[in-house]
Amino acid sequence: MGIRLIGRDAELRALLATLDRCLTGPGRIVLLSGEAGIGKSRLAAEVVAAATTRGATTLEGRAHPLHAGLAYAPIVEALRPHLSQDIADLAGPRDQAIEPALAKARMFEAVTAAIQRLAPLVLFVDDLHWADLGTVELAHYVGRNTDNVLVLVTCREPNGPLRDLAMAIRREDPGDQLALPPLTDSAVAELAALVLGSVPPPAFLSDLTRRARGNPLFVTALASAPVDRRTLPTIVRDVVLGRLHGLSEPARRLVEIIAVAGDEGTDELLRTVWGNGDFDAAVRDLVQGGLITEHVVGRTVAYRVAHPLYAEVAYAELTVNERRSLHAAIADAIDDDRPDDVLALAPHYLGAGDLVDAGRTVRVLAEAGWRALEIHAADEAVRYLTAALAETSVPALRIRLLDGLGRVHQGAARLAEASEVWAEAIELARRDGDTDRLGPMAYWSAMLEAERGDAAGAARYLHIAHDAGRPADPLLATEYTVLGMHFALRGNDNSQIRQGAKELVADGGHPAHLGRSTLAILDYDWDTARREAEATLAAGYGPGRLSTMLPMIARTQLQMISTLNGELAAAIRYAESIRDTPSVYEYSMYNSFAHYYVSLSRYLTGDVRGALTEIDKGLDLERHSDRPRMLSWMLMFQALIHLELGRYALADTGLAEAERVYADIAEVPGLATLYGSARTLQVLYAGRPEQARALRDHTDGLHDPIATGFWLLFTGMAAFAAGDDERAAGMAVRLRAAGDHAPLVDALADRLAGLLGDPAMSLSAADRLDAMGAVGLAAQARLEWADRTRDPGPVRACVEVFDRAGMSPWADRARQVAKALGVRVAKKSSALSRRESEVVRLLGEGLSNAEIAARLFLSERTVESHLRNSYAKLGLTSRVALARWAIENPV
Repeated sequence: MGIRLIGRDAELRALLATLDRCLTGPGRIVLLSGEAGIGKSRLAAEVVAAATTRGATTLEGRAHPLHAGLAYAPIVEALRPHLSQDIADLAGPRDQAIEPALAKARMFEAVTAAIQRLAPLVLFVDDLHWADLGTVELAHYVGRNTDNVLVLVTCREPNGPLRDLAMAIRREDPGDQLALPPLTDSAVAELAALVLGSVPPPAFLSDLTRRARGNPLFVTALASAPVDRRTLPTIVRDVVLGRLHGLSEPARRLVEIIAVAGDEGTDELLRTVWGNGDFDAAVRDLVQGGLITEHVVGRTVAYRVAHPLYAEVAYAELTVNERRSLHAAIADAIDDDRPDDVLALAPHYLGAGDLVDAGRTVRVLAEAGWRALEIHAADEAVRYLTAALAETSVPALRIRLLDGLGRVHQGAARLAEASEVWAEAIELARRDGDTDRLGPMAYWSAMLEAERGDAAGAARYLHIAHDAGRPADPLLATEYTVLGMHFALRGNDNSQIRQGAKELVADGGHPAHLGRSTLAILDYDWDTARREAEATLAAGYGPGRLSTMLPMIARTQLQMISTLNGELAAAIRYAESIRDTPSVYEYSMYNSFAHYYVSLSRYLTGDVRGALTEIDKGLDLERHSDRPRMLSWMLMFQALIHLELGRYALADTGLAEAERVYADIAEVPGLATLYGSARTLQVLYAGRPEQARALRDHTDGLHDPIATGFWLLFTGMAAFAAGDDERAAGMAVRLRAAGDHAPLVDALADRLAGLLGDPAMSLSAADRLDAMGAVGLAAQARLEWADRTRDPGPVRACVEVFDRAGMSPWADRARQVAKALGVRVAKKSSALSRRESEVVRLLGEGLSNAEIAARLFLSERTVESHLRNSYAKLGLTSRVALARWAIENPV
């Protein structure tokens, strides 16, 4: 039967229960209905297979459109292997004197008797909608007049004679007609993963779910399609055309109009484009046939093609001139009613070609492109802005269109395309003397090239931005200043950040709040910084990119302020608000950084597995971008989390990849600090603390004070473990200085001071960290205190914290301290159950789910359940990661 049945558990249970009743009791007929490709035949095949395992005879026949005129063709096909004569001869010699109705009755009785002799039995007739009336009647007769027989038939929508059959079946038992619904989204995802052999990327799965609309045949065909997935597989096209060709000419024309109209298919518009003819009759036939759906929109009714692929095929079957004519007619109708609704007009002006005014087309497409950009509809923005570019040669308009197109590409992490588009826009702005737009575009390009790792390109565009000067347009001037601050932050140039903040304050208005919050952060005045950043959030800043850029920066500031203050619950809230708020396109890296902020906050609270899940999401985003710096950042923090969980091989692999994707990792502020932190923790946990001395000195101040604090802490701990008291003391002094205005970092300084000198400082650090919600860090400080003072009191609680967090290096150390101090603690146990451990071990050996199921005498569904539980318990998000964990943690 090919791919295993997915998403039909309830229907299969009901059918198997009916099967068991029929094989031991009165016969009955069951009707499976649903659209083409919905899985009727596949589900019926499961029932037929189950009947075979129960020892029943199975007869199978299939109706075909080319056999519609052949009487009883499916029944003949089903019975042929068991009969030596034609079914018409079963009733005995023909007697011309007998009325046709009586002869038919005798033949039905004879066929029924022949089937009864083969019972227990399942008679399966597929695609009954193609069969003649006699087959429908005979199938019903057999089902009602036999014992130990199940007649199972499938059809599309029950129309004509099938409507009567469906009504008769429902009267006898409503449960004997099953209309199969579309698969759920989760079932579509499961089926796609099975077809592809791996979990599909989120974007691909989203497109597949939208287009297939829960139809298993379409899911399978689209998932198996070649690289050009926009080309419909032949089987899908044939299924759809089979439906469309069966329509009357008026009904098919209406489907075509609705397919072209898309979201604008209101009753009024469709009637305008329809022209003459019985519109209501065509609508009624299509609604009853399930080909279009009705939707109440305000005071009117709108119509949609019921399935996206039906709309695709209907649209594709039109000639170019037919499509253009319909688009032009629809554009005219919308223009008459809503001339300012450019998002509704744009697809039709785009599709109408030269049948609409060229000047009007450019205006509509350009405005629609910018509107799409504002609502983060990247594909639409690219389509409309590109089309508008192709229609205009006006330099000023081309500059604006190219600027918008560059922003879209950067926001979608298509950095190479963005670089190419902005290069053209900047050159055109220089030739046209548009210095207002030249500066901001050059700044965006400088940041883009820096993210791509092209330092020379970044410097070149930065020079252009400086030469252009501040724009005269206030909005562009504010954007220019913010971009300059952002670039300076990337290079850790505090003086340039301060200068930009002062310019924002001098300009007044809402951006002045951001300027004052930035100055307060530079001066470690957290109260003022918090108040002004919150004012930035409350104020907003008009339309356009600044309306999202300024609040995004303010949220980032508030997250950092809350973290440094040790207000970790607030830090998590701000981090999640960054993650859950669509960022401005040009700041698309914030989409990834948002996951980093959430991961960092969870790590600090001791939720290490939650931190790993979150950083994995950010890493998935970056693997599809062209930002080696950001990818390296995500890899390094993921490696740090793996180290805390004791997954050393995974950490080694991640750090090696981080070095490979960004060669200058040790030269970039922020990046270098995080790299130093991860590498220091790596040698510390590996028992080679002396190697930490060979690592570079990293302190980055404003860029990432948290990472700086942890680097100083880890380096001090490594120096202490290596017996390098002088270096350890130096790190303690520097950590204390870094914590002068940051309570969290100051608590870390207490911890290092306690490790190096006064144990009471360790206890003080533990209490302070506990109050902040940093339970994992607090447990580490408390264990260090217990080890130094030989006090067994807190050891058991420390073990529980580390076990709960999955921090196996610290859990192992706590158990060693407990043993030395005579404290009895719970034995180390795997987070996995015995059966889960067996499944994970076999997965690590390279076995598939089916092979694991066979080895352990389980069903594949049970294996999948164990794997899902294992992912959740271990905080892993992919099969590869789980396999690596199995290799590192033999069970």
